[in-house]
Amino acid sequence: MVAVAGDFNGWKPEPMCRQRDGSFRAEVDVPPGEHEYKLIIDNRWIIDPDVNETSPNDFGALNSVLLAVRAKEFRPAA
Repeated sequence: MVAVAGDFNGWKPEPMCRQRDGSFRAEVDVPPGEHEYKLIIDNRWIIDPDVNETSPNDFGALNSVLLAVRAKEFRPAA
């Protein structure tokens, strides 16, 4: 399973669908602003390896950071 979770969806994993090119995609409502998130791959929470911006979280780990302008679609690289 591949999913995304962040402050924009209450940290509830949103399943992502595999695309023909091998990447994964999910459509989620993301209000404008800066948001923290993680990817969930086979029940393992990880930062997005394709994003350089991170922020420390309350668990002593890091979250990836997304700046949403008007996006509804979350589409990390494969």
